[in-house]
Amino acid sequence: MTVPFPLAAAVVVIIAWLVIRARGVRTEHQTRRSGIHRESPTVLRPAEVPCVPAAAEDHLKDLLSRRKKIAAIKLVREATGWGLKHAKAYVEWRMDPRRPMPDIAPSHAPAQAAPEDLDAEVRRLVSAGCRLDAVRHVVDRTGWPLKKAVGYVTDLDHPDESH
Repeated sequence: MTVPFPLAAAVVVIIAWLVIRARGVRTEHQTRRSGIHRESPTVLRPAEVPCVPAAAEDHLKDLLSRRKKIAAIKLVREATGWGLKHAKAYVEWRMDPRRPMPDIAPSHAPAQAAPEDLDAEVRRLVSAGCRLDAVRHVVDRTGWPLKKAVGYVTDLDHPDESH
């Protein structure tokens, strides 16, 4: 029994269509119609490549070699102060370097310790009535998220109160 060529071609096309649908691959038309926009990844210069602190790097490599993705994401979040989205993107990039490098903006760069001279500068700004400028100054100098910077300024302003 031979199968006519048009019937065989139709079966192959239908199977390919089912496989594509099952994988969730979108065609360009479906992408435009659904409102999903693909953005090209931002290319970072070598100095801007996101990284975890050296203290956590060995543990991260161990977790990645054992394919412990969730534990690695938790480690990156704790070590850097990044949110889930950025930590997950970083871990996935480290697991598969063929992926585009994650676009982690400077505001999401790893948090640094407060410089020693920062206390005096913040106290001076707060005593002059410039609390908002003090918070901005802390964010600029440390790269901390806004919530952490506000807490730092509040602790300096009212050290005996807990928030």
